[in-house]
Amino acid sequence: MRNKGSFLLLITAVLWGSAFVFMSQAMDYIGPFTFVFVRFLFGSLSLLLLLLAKRGTFKKDKKAFFRSVKAGFLCGLPLCAGMIFQQMGITDNSAGKTAFLTSMYIVLVPLINIFYGSKIQKQDIIAILLAVVGFYFLCVKEAFQIEKSDWVTLMGALSFAAQIVFIDHYGKDVDPVVQSWISQSITCIVGLVLMLSRESFSLSGVQMSLLPILYCALVAGSFADTLQIIGQKSCRANVASLIMSLESVFGALFGFVFLHEMLSIKEIVGCVFIFAGVLYSQWKEK
Repeated sequence: MRNKGSFLLLITAVLWGSAFVFMSQAMDYIGPFTFVFVRFLFGSLSLLLLLLAKRGTFKKDKKAFFRSVKAGFLCGLPLCAGMIFQQMGITDNSAGKTAFLTSMYIVLVPLINIFYGSKIQKQDIIAILLAVVGFYFLCVKEAFQIEKSDWVTLMGALSFAAQIVFIDHYGKDVDPVVQSWISQSITCIVGLVLMLSRESFSLSGVQMSLLPILYCALVAGSFADTLQIIGQKSCRANVASLIMSLESVFGALFGFVFLHEMLSIKEIVGCVFIFAGVLYSQWKEK
């Protein structure tokens, strides 16, 4: 059962990693809030079709349905924040750099778990220090300046770490489709509000970026997020975050192959330290 969950999470990591390429391409035509709104509009609509097909099951067990709705709301809030921060960050960053900064969520999971009574281990402290060193090499410019987009992306990583912990605590005995639909609907609504208040909707821009939006919404969104929820049912949070952290490697690889992105030696060193921290944080898990 655990092997099945690990395999599903690995597929999730591949799909998420490939999404960075499409997210970056879409920013040539539309703003980040428009992208988040339209992406999760398609995603939530696709899941709604599955919900309608399963409506008979929910009538038999209403308590399970409302428990899934609650889990979707709790897990949807950090997902919403993470997606918005991530999309804002990738506007001024490469796909590979954004992927590695996002992967820092794995070393942040133990910090958030403190609020649920877990003790932080020496291993976690060393992993966090490695990630901080990596953040320095990857993001700190001359005169110790850090770009705003890097801080924004790091906030996205913190939000995704919270989502990992919340799914582990609230998403064990719920329907994954209901939970995912609620989470994506929340993100869609918040994206709409931000788009209307901060950007101008461009129909032509949406049409030009329709393929990246659909891929991120249906493949790397609804499908991958549902795989995450199913996979985490048989994996502990730390193990799950280790597997899903491979998203950063796939993101950098896809960025190099399809966008011809190149990192400087200093940035590559930063990526190595961050990934070392990610791996070390789960060393005992093997």
